[in-house]
Amino acid sequence: MKACLFDLDNTLIDSMHVWEEAVIRLFDQLSLTMDLEEARTLFGKMKFSEVLHEIKTRFALSQSESQLKDLVIADVKDQYLHHIQPKEGAVAFVKAAKASGYRLCVVTSNDEELTHHVLNRIEILDDFAFVLSAESANLSKQDPLIWETAIKRLHVEAKDCVVFEDSLHAMESAKALGCYVISLAKPCKEEIRRCADECHRDFTTIKLPALTSAHVEKG
Repeated sequence: MKACLFDLDNTLIDSMHVWEEAVIRLFDQLSLTMDLEEARTLFGKMKFSEVLHEIKTRFALSQSESQLKDLVIADVKDQYLHHIQPKEGAVAFVKAAKASGYRLCVVTSNDEELTHHVLNRIEILDDFAFVLSAESANLSKQDPLIWETAIKRLHVEAKDCVVFEDSLHAMESAKALGCYVISLAKPCKEEIRRCADECHRDFTTIKLPALTSAHVEKG
């Protein structure tokens, strides 16, 4: 095992509530209604720009997507700049992985600027070789191409990579390339258990030596 590829939201940091609350605020401001579970299922696979496009299209809104973003982005930025906390054990795990010689990167659907800000604030930005933002690169975590792009930049092969994720669609696309996948989804539903090689609630129960041996045994 040579490289670790980390998702950001709800993996390295506890932040998905921020985006859910942003959508709820947007709906309130525009007097829109949608079943919450339907919204979670639909929007959970999307970048925020795609969420805004879907809302504009579904409700035939006159506002542009940029205007919709402006209605909520100030609160989102404040959370990333000042309040969002790392998942338990995440900072120590990243530091240990870097010290052990792993090549590290972040692969996220989030905005690249917000990602850099929050990683810098929790003091792990410099531990990563790069941040690959699906928004900036015009890619999707539903497509293995985003993982393939990151793996090439790390100069390793998929079989030598561990992906840390909380979203099933992203786990599936990473598995399609042959990566070893560790879920940090809460709860770890049955469909995630079928896809992921390991399931953990946070980083405190993940052991770096076990990752190497587990992948070799499966190989």
